[in-house]
Amino acid sequence: MWTEIVLSREDLTRLLTQAFPLTIRLGDAESDNSLALSELGDVRLVPDLGLRIECKARVRWPVLGIELPVALNALTLMLVPSVGKGAHGDTLVFRIAIEHADFTAIPDIIDQRITKAINAKLESKDAELCWDLSKTLTLSAQLPELLEELDVFAMRPKWAKVRVTDEAVVYAASFHSAFVRRGEQVPAELTLTADAESADPAIPTDGPPRPRSIIRQRARSPLAAAGMFGLGAGAAYFALRALTRS
Repeated sequence: MWTEIVLSREDLTRLLTQAFPLTIRLGDAESDNSLALSELGDVRLVPDLGLRIECKARVRWPVLGIELPVALNALTLMLVPSVGKGAHGDTLVFRIAIEHADFTAIPDIIDQRITKAINAKLESKDAELCWDLSKTLTLSAQLPELLEELDVFAMRPKWAKVRVTDEAVVYAASFHSAFVRRGEQVPAELTLTADAESADPAIPTDGPPRPRSIIRQRARSPLAAAGMFGLGAGAAYFALRALTRS
């Protein structure tokens, strides 16, 4: 069993319009270091790469001796989706990077140095937004009692891919799935590992796994969050549709 989720350019533009203006923190919670984005402009998809976003911004970061907020005449960002590996299987990762920055009244060579320094911060592991696909989409659903021999329908992702065209971001997932008969256990390949289950106090340890939907955010990037909310909603819809059709 497999499913696809398609986010069109119009979908992504709508999400970003709702998110702007927004601020990306470049330091810890006590720091004023930030990149404040405003005046969303052109939004377009770059095939095999990601979402290119144009806007204006102000940066506050004491790099190269600059303490006061600096305005940017124009800023171009790339929001890049990819599939990574996590504790439970495939994860969907979003990374953000500055493609071009035009700082007000600052020479180009300084522009480039500031851009490089900010991108180094954004490339760190802590700046990723990571969605644990296996943990989110592993579920079991109790079947109605009128199906006397059957107890549970279970499913778990076995792989995921993401691709970008000039029209949409397409996320595809393939699932292991099975009907479980009454009195039988859910197959191990359709459940999370025992270690992962015992580490989560919200998950009961007796009986079949319960339907669950957990999105783990490892970053506070609002741009990445906008993309994630759209994909998360789509995943829930398609998982439910796949369940009702099986």
